Amino acid sequence: MANANKTYKNVFIDLDRTLWDFERNSWETLHDVFFLERLPQRGLTNFDIFMKKYTEINNQYWSLYREGKIEKESLRWRRFYDTFRFFGIDDKSLSERFSDYYIKISPTKTGVFPYTIELMEYLHTRYNIDILTNGFSEIQSAKIQYCGLSSYIQNLITSEAAGYKKPDVRMFEFALQKAHAEAETTIMIGDEFEVDIIGAANAGIDTIYVNFQGDFNGVETTYQVSSLKKIMDIL
Repeated sequence: MANANKTYKNVFIDLDRTLWDFERNSWETLHDVFFLERLPQRGLTNFDIFMKKYTEINNQYWSLYREGKIEKESLRWRRFYDTFRFFGIDDKSLSERFSDYYIKISPTKTGVFPYTIELMEYLHTRYNIDILTNGFSEIQSAKIQYCGLSSYIQNLITSEAAGYKKPDVRMFEFALQKAHAEAETTIMIGDEFEVDIIGAANAGIDTIYVNFQGDFNGVETTYQVSSLKKIMDIL
């Protein structure tokens, strides 16, 4: 249910897949590294097939990371190692090298979703803005800088700093403390329903669910939008 009469002071915003176009930027980076490492010469000739399998494995590893079942250093290279092994390439050094390239290059990509800058400019004059992310601190900081978002936000609040990961309510409680904010006057904007929306709601924070596909069947959230532009009609 929308809270039309509510006054917000603080806005928490997720970064990946909400503002920063993760799929586009990741695809561009991995495509570059795929050919830099001459993988077609090692029998891996179809990048799209490689990307599909990598995405599947990467998502599995991120789930394990959110559940605290794997450390970030293992996640970084093992997602590539498992992908290469699926295609018959058992090479740890290649996996580590691939990971290093990815970590170095991907944050420099500047693809953001439509109306990202317009939204941030709009919110910046009205609210205190904090990025709230499960992503790694140094990576997310670089993304924000390269995309020109640094001047709009007060804090980059990461799960590494909090010691907890979204949707853990303690992550949101840490963020509120860091931002000197109250749950009642804060709203969370994010694209992952289980992670961003349910997590924030459990902490007593109102939410805006961003789903660019426009699929809101069965969704319970304060607000829901299929475009960042529509957030400016809400806040």
